[in-house]
Amino acid sequence: MPVSEATRRELLETFKTFDSDGSGTVSATELAKSIKMMPGGDDIDEALCEDIISLADDDGDRQMNFEEFLRLIEQGMELNALKNPDVDYIAEEFKTFDVNGDGAIDKSELREVMKRLGEEPTEAELDEMFREADADNDGSITLAEFKDLLGH
Repeated sequence: MPVSEATRRELLETFKTFDSDGSGTVSATELAKSIKMMPGGDDIDEALCEDIISLADDDGDRQMNFEEFLRLIEQGMELNALKNPDVDYIAEEFKTFDVNGDGAIDKSELREVMKRLGEEPTEAELDEMFREADADNDGSITLAEFKDLLGH
């Protein structure tokens, strides 16, 4: 299940946060550290991350480059869609960003989630994200706008 160009760009930004040393690849240590910062990621360990990387590691370097990461994400999306065809995964992801549960993502919620992911976006970066996603320019991103951004 190929992702949209917008999703690819978002995944590249996520990959860059995982690649803490800027090497262009993610090690098991980097992956474990990044996942531990996410909600529900406390139980991850380096050995499991080594197993995850081995699923995608085409060149055998025990690291995951962006193309390998992207392919792993796409395969995971396909598997989830097959196992649970009635679940709207984009809506579930939206809930991660909709911190207060009001059905819309505002800049403070986006900033909060990005901080949890190890990112500290500037106000200009947040403005740019909202320019791209907030189609009706009302200062919040709805589920429909979120889906449009991801190409769904």
